[in-house]
Amino acid sequence: MRRILLASNSAARLEQARAELHDKNTVCFLGDVKSGKTVSSSLLKHAVVNHFVPDRADDYQAIVSQGMDAINRSLGDMIMYRQFPASTLPVSDPQIVLDIYKMSGNGAGKFDIILRDSSGEHFFKYMLRECPDPCDRLQEILDYSSGPDKVGPLAHYVFARLYILTIDCSDAVALEHKQSLLANALLTLKKLHAAASLTQMDKIASPIAILFTKTDLLNGDAVSQSATELLDRMPELKSALNRLHKGKLECFKVSISTCPESKHDQDERVKREKQTHDEKYADTSRRRRQIEAEISAKHSREQKKMENELGSADLEAHMSEYAEKLHRKLDSTPLPEDFDEEKVRRGQTHRPESPLAYTHEEYVRLIVWMISQLVGSR
Repeated sequence: MRRILLASNSAARLEQARAELHDKNTVCFLGDVKSGKTVSSSLLKHAVVNHFVPDRADDYQAIVSQGMDAINRSLGDMIMYRQFPASTLPVSDPQIVLDIYKMSGNGAGKFDIILRDSSGEHFFKYMLRECPDPCDRLQEILDYSSGPDKVGPLAHYVFARLYILTIDCSDAVALEHKQSLLANALLTLKKLHAAASLTQMDKIASPIAILFTKTDLLNGDAVSQSATELLDRMPELKSALNRLHKGKLECFKVSISTCPESKHDQDERVKREKQTHDEKYADTSRRRRQIEAEISAKHSREQKKMENELGSADLEAHMSEYAEKLHRKLDSTPLPEDFDEEKVRRGQTHRPESPLAYTHEEYVRLIVWMISQLVGSR
């Protein structure tokens, strides 16, 4: 399985990413489009500042040292406009840094928790696509938007110290498919960890939280079941966790109080989602043009290099294989589907209530668990 990564200074980038992220308390959200990653990361911050710290004022203080703009946008959408935030754009690099201060006692001092959101498109591209060679996938992740002195924004997929898997519970029929997606993502994650550590790693050691979102929309007896009981209803995901994960595991069940969406509210939401779709389309188009230019340049360089080394027949076969390899990168960056207004209208029937109300006790439980896993018994 192991081979040396040569292209794009991958070995150096791997060491750079490991040095920069290995000792940081990075939390990586993994989940499909609209699974609640952006909302959950914002509500985690809200719960820290408005519930976790006030209930422990003698022991803890906290501030947000990075990511307030993103938080204000998403919380502002929910509190002021009573709309759920738009999907995270692939071009964005969402990061929330919580500075938490333990005021006294054992483990007193400051520690950071870094919440890393990412787009559902990136989740699909890097975690769900078939991964025959994890070294190639690792190289893709490390190369994405990286620079000579800059670790790419997706390196947390590999070097996070804790993972939160978000599962949208609003559609019971789709849950069967969603557990398959997450089972595949766990397999990819295990392969990436092995590729990055240069070992034959059998299981993922990092702590994993399973975050069931939108649980107010569950049907039947599932509404009253605990988060652990909800996981029991997903045998494929549970089996994958048993096979691929050996670290700490905890389940959480969260929701936001909602009310039916009016026609006016729906029109406004459709307008916002259309704008987000157009931005995604423009961003992906720019990215594809960049990839096409890179492919053309690399193809020309390779042809000149090999012209004097191979005969015409061998050269043609070599260049055909080389071109196919180059175009895989373009194939993995498809343009978004056409905007489907009717699908968007059907996709959401409720909006956040005012004032904002959510299962803050469960978010506080998640925060306490995260601290115990990341920084011990502080």
